[in-house]
Amino acid sequence: MAQPALKEWTETTNPSLVHKINKQPKRLAKKVTLVGKDFIYLAAVVIIAFAVTTSVVKSTVALTNAQHELQTIRKQQTKLQVQNTNAKQEISELSSRSRLSKIAASAGLKLNESSTRNVTK
Repeated sequence: MAQPALKEWTETTNPSLVHKINKQPKRLAKKVTLVGKDFIYLAAVVIIAFAVTTSVVKSTVALTNAQHELQTIRKQQTKLQVQNTNAKQEISELSSRSRLSKIAASAGLKLNESSTRNVTK
């Protein structure tokens, strides 16, 4: 009984036999053919990819336009703030007490201190 088991063991461990047993023919790559369903799925994927790309480009353009408009509005805001500051300065100069006193003196008016009252906004 020991002899057949030894013979099986030597046959399976023999390198020349192992290589002969494990050699399999190479498989050639099959050509891929599109069936109706596959073509529909591929077309759907292409359409979705195109729609997503278009949406991204559209939103990028909209964002750029919004940023440009914001920049224009901020420039206008800065100009208006400068104009307001200049107008406040001019109002302060025109309504100064010394200027009003000079105008009153040139018109022949006198300042009555008892009836003068300071009003602030």
